[in-house]
Amino acid sequence: MPGIVIRAVPKATYDFHTLPASTASPPIIIAKNIDVTQYKYVDMVARIHNASISSPAGASITLDAYSEAPSPEDPSVDFYGASALNTIQFTTNLSGPYPLLSIAGLMGTAAGGYSLRIRITAQTGGSTSSTYWLILSVDLYCRV
Repeated sequence: MPGIVIRAVPKATYDFHTLPASTASPPIIIAKNIDVTQYKYVDMVARIHNASISSPAGASITLDAYSEAPSPEDPSVDFYGASALNTIQFTTNLSGPYPLLSIAGLMGTAAGGYSLRIRITAQTGGSTSSTYWLILSVDLYCRV
């Protein structure tokens, strides 16, 4: 089945070293208004290219995708779904080896016609990490 790859989040570094122990960061929007209206099937592919986490026990990285419906009549209002279409969580092997890959289906036969936003949340383990960064990219594999 033909499709297209959308580079939703180009390879970038995210640094969470200031998070206290046993704390989650607020969700950070890393991609927004990704137009997928012409596709019926969308899969999110997340890659951690490299990372350095000084206290990886209990740490996690979570990516989630939400549907959006931006409105030209009210561009300052954020219209997005109440719950995530799907979530990718990296909880094991955060100390390596890299790269790490995970795939999650976002839209199937019953869905379609959304714009998407992607968020990242970091969770620390039981002790503060003096080093907590990762290099991440996200693609969307879209099919009609």
